[in-house]
Order: sequence, then C-alpha cells, then structure tokens
Amino acid sequence: MKRLLSVLLALLMLVLCLPASVAEDVPTLTLWVPDNPNVSDWHDNEQTKHIEEVLGIHLEFVKMPNDSKEYQSKIDLAMFGGGEDLPDIIITNFSLSLVQLQLYAEAGFVVDITDYVKESTPQLDANLADLNANPLSKEEYIAYLTSPDGKIYAMGQAGTSVNNSVSEGRSVVYGEWRDAYLEYAGLDELTTIEQFKDMLIYFRDNDMNGNGDASDEIPMLSYKDYFMKCLYRQLMNPFVYSQEHYFYNDDGTVVLSVTTDGFVEGVKFIKSLFDEGLIPTLSITQDQTQFKAICTAEPNTVGVLGNYSSSIFPSSDPRRAGYFPLGALEGPTGLRQCAQTPNIPGARFVVTSKCEDVELAIKLGDLLSSREMSIWSRYGMEGVNWVRLTGADVGLSEYSSLGYTGDFNMINDIWGNPQNTNWAEIGPTVKDGSDFGSRLLFKTGTGKYSHTAAIGANIINEVRFANKENSMFGLVFTAEEQEIIAEYQSAIESYIEESFTKFVTGKMDIDTDFDAFVAELENMGMNEYLAAVQSCWDRMH
Repeated sequence: MKRLLSVLLALLMLVLCLPASVAEDVPTLTLWVPDNPNVSDWHDNEQTKHIEEVLGIHLEFVKMPNDSKEYQSKIDLAMFGGGEDLPDIIITNFSLSLVQLQLYAEAGFVVDITDYVKESTPQLDANLADLNANPLSKEEYIAYLTSPDGKIYAMGQAGTSVNNSVSEGRSVVYGEWRDAYLEYAGLDELTTIEQFKDMLIYFRDNDMNGNGDASDEIPMLSYKDYFMKCLYRQLMNPFVYSQEHYFYNDDGTVVLSVTTDGFVEGVKFIKSLFDEGLIPTLSITQDQTQFKAICTAEPNTVGVLGNYSSSIFPSSDPRRAGYFPLGALEGPTGLRQCAQTPNIPGARFVVTSKCEDVELAIKLGDLLSSREMSIWSRYGMEGVNWVRLTGADVGLSEYSSLGYTGDFNMINDIWGNPQNTNWAEIGPTVKDGSDFGSRLLFKTGTGKYSHTAAIGANIINEVRFANKENSMFGLVFTAEEQEIIAEYQSAIESYIEESFTKFVTGKMDIDTDFDAFVAELENMGMNEYLAAVQSCWDRMH
C-alpha cells in the first residue's frame, strides 16, 4: 500500500509540474527564435509569461543560430526541404528578404497575411498612431512590408529613432569654439554654408584651444568610413539633395544627384575648404583609430567632426557632451535640407503553412507590436527596470529640443546583459523613441558625460529641415530589378566616391572633367541602373 501511495503521489506531483499548455490543454504555438545570449531562458521569461497569460496560450520555443547567415540557412533548408520541420511562426533578429518570402509562399510554406495585417491588428494600429518622433503610418507600414507580388508575408520590426534617422548626414561642432565664433561674428546661430566656412577660417586662424599655438587647430576632420556620409552629405545638401546611393525623386523621376548642376557647385565649395586648409586630405585616407587618436588628444584641436556624434570620447571626458549637430545649412540658392531615413519596418515575424490557427498567430504578432510589448522587449518591466515620473520628479529629457520631457527613469538597465525579463527586442516591435527612449530622464552629476544629450538639445535643426519630398528609401525590388542593381550599383558608387575625392583634391577639375565623369557613368550602366530603380519606384508609388 505504501508503495502504491508513493507512486500516486509522484504522479500527482508530475501533473502539477506540467506546463499549463499540457495540464489545461490551452492552444500551443511553436516559435523559432534566435539563440540570443541575452535571453537566458525563453520559457522561464517574464515577457513570455505575460504574453501567455494575456492570450491564453502556451509558447514552445526552438532555438535557432543567433548568427543571421546561419539562421537564414536553416530557414532555407526547411523551406525547400519539404517544410516538415517548420514551426508555426518564425521570429528573426534580422530582416528577411521580401522577395525571398514571396518565393517561400509560392512554394507553399508561408502564409499570406495581407488581410490580417490590414484589418486585424488593433494594437499595432494604436501604436503606429502614437509615434511622432520618426512616425510611421499604417499605409507606410503596409507598403514597406509588401512583396513585389502585392502581398504581405510578414509583420515587421520598426525601431529607427529620430537620432539614427538623421545621423549619417551629420557633422558635429565643438560648442565652445562655435560660441566664440558666433560672438565674434555677431550671430545668434549658424545658418548658412558661407557662415560655416567663415567659422572654419576663424578656427584655423585663432588659438582656439589656448595653448599658445595658433597653428595646431584643425577646423574640420573626418575619416574614410564616414567621409562620404557625414562630411559629404552635410556639405552637399545645401546644393543638391543627398542621401544613400546618390539618387533622389524629382517629381516622380529618379535622378542621380551627381549628374546635376547642384553637385558641380557643391564640389566647388567643398574643394575651396580643402584648398584653404580647412579640411585636411587625411579625412579621406585615415581610419577610425587614427581619427579618434587625433580628436581625443589633449588639448582639443578639432573644431568640427565629420562624424555622427562625439561618442569617440570616453564618458569621463567633458568633450563627449561638448559637440553639437551643425544642423541643416542653407546654400547659395536658399536650399536648406537634410536626409532623414524613415522608420522602415523589417520583416521579422512569419507565419508558416504548418500553423493551424493563423488568427491566433496574428494576435501574437499584434500583441508584440503593441506599445506595451515594444517597451517591455527593449527596456524591461515597469517598476522593476524603469518607473514613470510624475509631478516634480519629471525632469529634462535628452531630446529637449523636440519638446520631450524626462517622464521615465531607468532603475535597473538590463540591455545587453543576460536576463529572463524580456525578449531583447527580438520580434515585431514598433517604436521611434517618442514612446520611451526620447523621454528618459537626463541624469546630471553622475561623473559621466552624454553625447546624446548634446545631440538631442540641438536635433530640431535637423528634423525640421528633413526633405521627404525628394527622399527615396525602403525600395523593394523584384528579383529582376535586384539583379540589375547588383550588377551596377557597387561599381557606380565606387566610381562616384573615387571621382569626388579627386575633384575636391584637385586631381580632377570639375569644370573640364565633369562631362567625361557623367559619360563614364553612362558607360558603366547608369541608365540601366536608374531604369531598374525607376521601375521599383513606379510600382511602389
């Protein structure tokens, strides 16, 4: 009898320890997820428990490689190996190709979720409606996730903060030196490209760092990785719209900016900066290590960094918080603009043909796309990792120039560390900073200096001049278009960058060599390349 009672007691304990999905027969969804080292246990995870409770489901996780290439290989093998090993849902830590998803769907292994995304995602819709720092409308969300065949096969993660949206076209100026120039010139702020040049001349000709040597100042400095981003776009946008890949939309027609009169005038201006010793040629050739060594040396010698921020300085160095965005500068024709990357969602949540309850899968995707889960997945739990501030506790936000106040305070920051609190921002989260990141309390007196505080206090002069009329981002090419892009884009961009450096350093003459430069672009396939981009643009717009 004792032996029987022992067996019965053991069986009872086993039943009590079974997961809810088995004991209560609740619906189960199987998910592939990346084996992210910062998510210690997907099952025993506070965010997982909350999701299961809200939806009344059980989630089973199968860990895939955290490396995106290895994970993609696993997906390909399962898709084209008959699909028997597929889960209900694939969640990735990288953006899946919309063309590839279409091929998976045509093979019968991925579900068309177009109608669900358009009509059955109330929490996603509410979250999108609240974004205002780098907003993303529902129409844009749908457009960016639509495959060339006009169908949607994934829900997306959107997380481009307002800072990241404009950073690659930014240079930053040392505040103390800038203020000294403004006082000298009798200006309230720096607004024009000519004032900018006059400021660089002032830096060159004066002992800005007070070390008794008026010849060691470097007015502006960059390095090869960011020369054609932060320096080029900052100084070319006053003359012609400049973004990645050098093309832009001119009232429905795709134009390569380097073939325009504006590019010619921009080259002449930038060359004048090289000619007058305001930008050393070292900016074209040196790497980041060399750049950092020059900039962080004492005393300070660099006035303007052709870099997206002053994060190269250690947090204990006051100069980390001392460099501010130049903002959009006005050119000779009155053009004042910068490029702003939209909050483009990447495909990261896919429902496979193995899923027997697609509606339930979409409910999961919708919940993960909510404001609550997007914050939880990045910052953790309210009351445990962060708190809301009210009344006198509300303070200064790092993004004060955008009108945000410090409404939230981190009390236990788990980002980048192994933990069981959240999903480490894996899945279809949606945010732009206005929901949380731009509203974090700016803490002073910590002995650390923030480069983002200096950016946020001045970023308004970038955001308010963002040119969205001419911008071209988030293009979804067909397989045929992509083949043309792959054939021509890299070579054309390399030739543009090589020629630009020759123009501004005097190895080529923009007046006498410009026509030959354009002719060579045509020989390299520029017209075929632009035709492919035009085809994509026409289809999407």
